[in-house]
Amino acid sequence: MFLQKQVNRLSRWFAAPNERDGERHLSARRRTADSRQREQHRKRTRMAVIEAMEPRQLMAADLIQVGAVYFEEDVGSDEHGDLFYITFQGGAPNTQLTRVTIDGDLGEPGFSLGDLFFDTVEAGYGADHAFAFQIVQLKTQNPAATVKATVADGSSKLVLDFTNFKAGDLLVFSIDVDEVQFWDPAETDLSVINDSFDPITSGVEFQNTKLFAEFVAPHYENIAGQDRFLNRYDSWLTQSGLPLP
Repeated sequence: MFLQKQVNRLSRWFAAPNERDGERHLSARRRTADSRQREQHRKRTRMAVIEAMEPRQLMAADLIQVGAVYFEEDVGSDEHGDLFYITFQGGAPNTQLTRVTIDGDLGEPGFSLGDLFFDTVEAGYGADHAFAFQIVQLKTQNPAATVKATVADGSSKLVLDFTNFKAGDLLVFSIDVDEVQFWDPAETDLSVINDSFDPITSGVEFQNTKLFAEFVAPHYENIAGQDRFLNRYDSWLTQSGLPLP
């Protein structure tokens, strides 16, 4: 009898931890079920958040008017370089002209009959005398403004790179422009080649020379445009309002 009582006590003692574990497992299952219910409720519930938008500002700017004028100063022979005037107006505040390209390749791509080219070296391609690029006047609002010319003797292309050149500024420069009257790609004698060039390039001969211009302005995308020189340009110049001769 005593032994049976001891066995019953031991049975209850060993069974008690298992019962407590069962209670803990049941409590954990209840917490898990509650968490799942809260998660499902959160997914079914949509949260609406209102966020203030940045104000929309229209980025407007004045139209850019850029102009260039060419003058042939000689009659009969080369005594001076030919004159160019370049300026622009308009654009957003602090707009700057960064590059101008003048291209006298008028016909098929490549050196050919009717093309214009820059005669900058006496010993190279060109008729009569040669005159390299030279700044005649650089009138700018910023004293630090600069102009750099890139041109090869006998090339139809002149590239001008500007810094700090703003609306209303003016560049006047000189360089010799010759015209191809006859062209034989097989000819190698330089004197014969140069005899086929005209040292005088009139306004009508300079017509259709291409002009490319590139601009930058703070907070605006860079912009570029192109046009062609005209022999009769008075009406266009009047409409533009540019202070050019």
